[in-house]
Amino acid sequence: MKIKFIILFIILLFFNLIFAGCTDNVDKQAALVQDVNTYKTKIQELEEKIKQLEEENESKAERIREINRRIVELETIDYQDNLEKYYYRQDKVQNQLGYKRYEGDEPLRAFPYSNAPEVNKGSPADVRVVATVKNKYDDNWALVEFYERRKNNYGFVKAEYLKDYENIDDDTPDNIPIGMEGIHIGDMIEKAVVELGTDYAEIKELNMPGGFICYDQGLDIFYDRLTHKIWYIRTSEEGNLTSEGYGVGDNAKEAVDYYKTNYSMNMKEEVIRFDESASYFNLGNDYVLKLDIDMEDLTEESVIKRIDIAPEWWFSKPG
Repeated sequence: MKIKFIILFIILLFFNLIFAGCTDNVDKQAALVQDVNTYKTKIQELEEKIKQLEEENESKAERIREINRRIVELETIDYQDNLEKYYYRQDKVQNQLGYKRYEGDEPLRAFPYSNAPEVNKGSPADVRVVATVKNKYDDNWALVEFYERRKNNYGFVKAEYLKDYENIDDDTPDNIPIGMEGIHIGDMIEKAVVELGTDYAEIKELNMPGGFICYDQGLDIFYDRLTHKIWYIRTSEEGNLTSEGYGVGDNAKEAVDYYKTNYSMNMKEEVIRFDESASYFNLGNDYVLKLDIDMEDLTEESVIKRIDIAPEWWFSKPG
């Protein structure tokens, strides 16, 4: 009886082990199937990414091939033949310089010929004539500069389509008594270049009637683009002196005492937006001399930190 019991127990234990093993295998198989599906998804994603990269590489390779073809074309150009094809000479007498209106329909060209490559698709209305030229057929053209998308552009146009501005409103006075470094309000910008040299940077502002040139010594000269007349002078560095010999770094009290004996000081409070650390002097013709000082209260130790000679509206109150 005892032996039968032992045999029965062994048989039950054997079947239990078999059942447990089967259950464990089923769970493992399900987990394995899930892992395989996950890897399949990742493999598909990687295959799509590889395909995308291959397409991008092919596009870049085609771009490189196009650049190489263009290089070969440029290397085989007969430049001498091209120069002869688009030959031109500059006029000895330049009497059409400055800002003009362009009233033609043709786009600007890379050379003074109607069959030359286009520089831009549109036709700018306002241009600055840099030089006038003649092509090999003695046709009159002009090299012009125009401002577009915040950069300067250049091209050739037929000179016959360039017209002077009419009824230019020129209200820049020419009798302001105070100047700086020999330059006065109303002088032509070309005079400033002759007097001070060509070592300057030119800035063109969209919200101003022209532009201004900046010298390394801290002297800025603003001019009207149509009349070329200077309408504003300023300095913020030492070495640039007014007509009376005052400059940045000089004793401010001495300068203020001098100017207030000759000009009314801090006038037109209803118009001008006064800075507490500055003195304003009426120069006539709605122009102002402004002396910026290094401290709010004027004392024996105060020094000038900036000088402006400008129209009143430059310092006007908002509104």
